[in-house]
Amino acid sequence: MSTEDQRSLRRINPSNLQAQFVNFEGLSPEKKLEIQTKLNDNAVELSMDLNKRVIKSGIAEHDMVVTMEQIKTLDHTKKIYSVNQNFETGSGDVKISVKGGDVNFIVPVLIVIGLIIIGLVYIMQGK
Repeated sequence: MSTEDQRSLRRINPSNLQAQFVNFEGLSPEKKLEIQTKLNDNAVELSMDLNKRVIKSGIAEHDMVVTMEQIKTLDHTKKIYSVNQNFETGSGDVKISVKGGDVNFIVPVLIVIGLIIIGLVYIMQGK
């Protein structure tokens, strides 16, 4: 095994933990049996946990795709928007914050409001 293979992540097959983590060489038959029994007992729990995490990741992936499609739709509405979403994956949480929209729409509105305020101030000082 090369050093790059040792540094990279590898998939773990829960049904074959013995071959991946446990070296039975030099152990007594009783100790081997004890370790194998513990591994077999935990293999079912590990498999269930792995399946739950894979399902969570699949759901999160689907939800992210839907959110990104909604954001693309919002981009075409020429409105300013902010989207904050949290997704729970099998390995943790992912937080997505997106701000966007058409700033060219808001700039003229702000200029008009500013001119109205300046006009009101000018009229009030003139009296």
